[in-house]
Parts: sequence; C-alpha cells; structure tokens
Amino acid sequence: MSPMGKKRMIILFSIIIVTMIIVSVVGYFLWNMFLSLFGTIEYGIEIRSDEDFLKYDFSGTGSSVDPYIIENYVFNGKYMGVLIQNVTRSFIIRNCTITEFNVGIFLSDIRSDSARVINNEIVNGSWPEVGGYDGIAVTNSSNVLIENNTLSGTGINGISLKFSENCTIKENYIEYCGDGIEVEFSSKIVCSQNNVSQTSDGIKVSNSFNTSIFGNIIYDCDYNIIEILETYSCYITGNYLINIGSSNEYSGNGLYMRRCMDMTINNNTFAGFEDGIKIYYTNSSIFVFNLIENCENYGLSFFQDCILNEIYLNAFIDNSFGNSQGYEYSVTNNNRWYNEIILQGNYWSNYLGSGNYTIDGNTDTEDIYPLLTSPL
Repeated sequence: MSPMGKKRMIILFSIIIVTMIIVSVVGYFLWNMFLSLFGTIEYGIEIRSDEDFLKYDFSGTGSSVDPYIIENYVFNGKYMGVLIQNVTRSFIIRNCTITEFNVGIFLSDIRSDSARVINNEIVNGSWPEVGGYDGIAVTNSSNVLIENNTLSGTGINGISLKFSENCTIKENYIEYCGDGIEVEFSSKIVCSQNNVSQTSDGIKVSNSFNTSIFGNIIYDCDYNIIEILETYSCYITGNYLINIGSSNEYSGNGLYMRRCMDMTINNNTFAGFEDGIKIYYTNSSIFVFNLIENCENYGLSFFQDCILNEIYLNAFIDNSFGNSQGYEYSVTNNNRWYNEIILQGNYWSNYLGSGNYTIDGNTDTEDIYPLLTSPL
C-alpha cells in the first residue's frame, strides 16, 4: 500500500473510532437524561439467563415436565412487568396482572422446550407518560404459546412476534390497542380463536412463511382487519371479520394482501367493509367458500399484476360500487373466477340468471360458470 493509501486508511479508521465514541457518549447522556426525566428502569421480574431463575422462589425445576411457574404477580408502573431472555429452561407465566408498563411481558431468545404465557391481564400501557408499547412481545424465540390473555390499552401492539418459529397465539382477548397481533419475519406461526376489536389493524403478518390464521373473531378495526405483506404460504380460514361500528370514517378492508404467494383463503366471513378483500401483486392463491357481503366498494378486487389466482364457490352478496361485485386491474387476465375442473364459479347476488358474469376492470374477465344459489 502506498504512503498516501496508508494515510487515508488511518484517517478513515480515526473517523470511525471518533464516531463510535461520539455515539456512545451521546447515547450515554441521552439515556441518563431519559432516566432523570422518567425515573429508574424497573422490572417486575428480570431473568437474563437460566441461572437467574434461581434468584426467585418459583416452583418447578425448569424441565419440560416440571417448568418454572411464575404466577399470581401484580406489577404496576414497571418498565417491564416480566423480562425473560437467553434461556433454555421451560417456564409458565400465568395469572399475573400488569398495568402502567412500557412492555408487559417481553421474551427474547427463548430456546426452551416449552414457554407458555397464559391467563394474564395486561392493561393500560403507559410508562410513564410516554405511552405503552407492546402488551406481550416475543422475539427470536421458538416453541412459545400465548393463550387466553386479556390485553387492553397498549400503545403499539397487543401481541408482537418477531424473528420466531413454531409459536402459537390463541384464544386471547385484545381491544383498544395500536394493532391487535403483529407477526414479522417468522415461520410456522398459528393465530387462532382470538377475539380482537377496536384496534388499528386486527392481525398483521409480514415477511413470514407458513402462517395459519383461523377461527378468529375480529371486528371494528380502523384500517385492515387482516393485513398480509410479503408473505408466502399463509392459510386464512374460518375467520369471522366484520365492521359494525368503527369510529373511523374509513371502514377499511376485511383482508388486505400485498406481494404474497401461495395463499389459501377459505370459509371466512367478510361483512361491512370498504372492500371485502383487496389484493396487490399476489400470485398463485385460492379463494374459496368465503362469504363477502355488504361492502361499500367491491367484494374482491385485484390490482397491479396479480396472476394465477383462483376464485370459486364464494358468495358475493350486496357489495355495491359498479355493475360488478368483483374487480381486476392488470396487464394480463390470468386469474380465474371459476374452477375449470368442477365447472363452477361464484354466487353473485346481482347476477341476472343467464350468461356470464362480468368482472369490472380492464381485463375483460368473466365468471363463466356463475352460480344461481349460494354454495355456503
């Protein structure tokens, strides 16, 4: 290396070191300023290793058949009610009440055979005066069950799951949160039989694989009841999704999907939205046995080059915008609004009884086997 090159390397290295020092010093002062304004960071329970379980008088040994039991605690005004990270031991958090928090329960880097969060009440997240974040947050973990918890008044998410796998979120009651349930960068996740209302989005999934969303009751969200972004192989089935009294003038979408592939949407009810289902850049998906009714615009609409999707044996009832209850805008018309094997399409409440049913948009698409009676 030439002397000039060495000099440049020394200057660059010096700039990096100085920058790191400045960032560290600024971060230190900002953190201390935060503490001086809002008080000492306090945790109700703080576990950062397997050994930390022994600091508490929990029953159990931490095995899969005899997990540590964390139960019947009441925490108010803590930064976090329960923090557990970097553990391999099994545990249950149950029957706890957590209020006035930044994060109610936070689990990170859980690698145990079984981690369960059940029957807890987590409400009114506001620590202190800066707003609450998540009721239950799980990141970089596996084999976590979140079941039968009540979450209300959290600032961002009722339940947040990120960079995780083989986790289940079921039978939780969530209301008045930023979003109800959010799943990001995760795989093999089940969201089932949750009751979600009065949130921005009900269930939001992004950048994930092999997720199942079934049997949920979600209503009166401000934007999208279910929102799926950049996700592959997701099953959305047996959900009851309605908008009967949202405080927002915009009635949102029952299901909103963007840049997805290999999705299965079946046996759901969508009622009272701006659009029942609105889809962008989504391919190779199936829509079957869904009831879509009383939406202001279209029951189902495709935008921006959605291809190889099949729509059949659905019931479209009283969705009024144009002459059709379906819409497709694309440079191709490679979606089928019927099934070529069984020679059946969809039921349309405004079908006149003869001929094909025309889909609005620019692709001249038709349902060539419209049904005279509902298949549901």
